[in-house]
Amino acid sequence: MLALTGYSSQRIVVTMSKTLRPSEFISTEQAAEELGVTIRRVQALLKDGRFIGAQKFGRDWMIPRSAMAGVMVRKTGRPKATDPK
Repeated sequence: MLALTGYSSQRIVVTMSKTLRPSEFISTEQAAEELGVTIRRVQALLKDGRFIGAQKFGRDWMIPRSAMAGVMVRKTGRPKATDPK
């Protein structure tokens, strides 16, 4: 079902309405704990669009549990130097 959620003289915003189950989504704090990173790192991943299907509700992000598998967190530290030949 399509719903008109906003209108201005410049644009019309239309979104799909769907019933969201709380068990399908986790907060940024929960995502950080599961990934073993800081909340700030999760926020940076959200900004980069690494969590497919993440939605913002007010000031809070909700991340689908299905998107957690798609995020690969790099190892900490400096990468090892390659042997120049």
